[in-house]
Amino acid sequence: ASGSHRVLQVIPRQTSDADLTYAWDFGDGQTAAGRTVQHTYAEIGRYEATLTVTHAASGESDTMTIPITVIGGAFEPPELARPPAEDEDGTYTLDWSFDGDEQGFDHFSVEESTDVVTLLSDDASDLAANFSAEPPSDPAIDGWQPSDSSTQKNRGNLFRSEPRSFYTGLGRTDHTPGVGPNAGESILNLNDPITLPASGRRITLEYWSDFANDANDAGLVEAAVDTGDPGTLQWEVVDSLGLDAKDDYVMSTSEEPTESQVPRFELRSVDLTRFAGQTIRLRWVYQLGDAQFINVYRMGWYVDDIKLTAGTYREIGTTPLDRKSFEVTGRAPGTYGYRVVGVYNDAIKTKPSNVETTTVR
Repeated sequence: ASGSHRVLQVIPRQTSDADLTYAWDFGDGQTAAGRTVQHTYAEIGRYEATLTVTHAASGESDTMTIPITVIGGAFEPPELARPPAEDEDGTYTLDWSFDGDEQGFDHFSVEESTDVVTLLSDDASDLAANFSAEPPSDPAIDGWQPSDSSTQKNRGNLFRSEPRSFYTGLGRTDHTPGVGPNAGESILNLNDPITLPASGRRITLEYWSDFANDANDAGLVEAAVDTGDPGTLQWEVVDSLGLDAKDDYVMSTSEEPTESQVPRFELRSVDLTRFAGQTIRLRWVYQLGDAQFINVYRMGWYVDDIKLTAGTYREIGTTPLDRKSFEVTGRAPGTYGYRVVGVYNDAIKTKPSNVETTTVR
């Protein structure tokens, strides 16, 4: 906070940094004091860090908010298989797969939560069960719908878990790529607001995404605190694809698109802990920008297996690279959450895997 000061006189300008105190709130439940501080974020996500500077003598203060985006490295997370939904004796096996880089890999860390709460779990098998689609702002856009609907799609029915996912995009009526609309959006709303736990737990939104469009298009996940009045919702982007990912999600080809030419479903993990104790609404926004390439097929956006959980996690064991399973034993009745993290040399970690739960009866 070395740029902070107290203005003693405007003309001629005189400032002082004497008798100032500095209070930091990092937006992840951690705080610190001091002009220069260091803080490490344990999870990827978007945070609103706040600095409050106070004059000790007068009590005058000023506050600024600093948006911080913590991104994962280029290390693909493990994918945790679903354990049995229920278990009778408290002994069961966790299995996972891992397609990430093996160079410099050290071990897997298996993490458990004994206070996990599942606030939302939707496998995208029935859009109307939890969601509603707004009519797209441009009729050329196919609004959010099941991926196995009769609408003509560039890549047909794609999903992470059978038999379908949620889809929106631009259907192709011939085999000639074109620029298409230069604006417009398609919105998928979560029907009911969700009240998040007050404190102490990491609140994580997970969903699996397959996004392949023009470089100026975007897929946005937005959250808003529910005040009870829809007209006062202040939507905030909590995750984005496309614009922030540069060319990673661009599908460019002059031939018939094939599965090998486009991204596959990837796990998106969004930290919503800063909304703890509040009631929020969520929506997925497919947003078209100016067409940049004339040879791009806009493949649309497929979303599957949406889950919102809250919990605190601790390591319960490790395994080497060649062992992608772990036996959990002696668990008392209750619900447990699990995730797996890959750890490289120098304690560099992958993003956590998807969260899965099991209940011991």
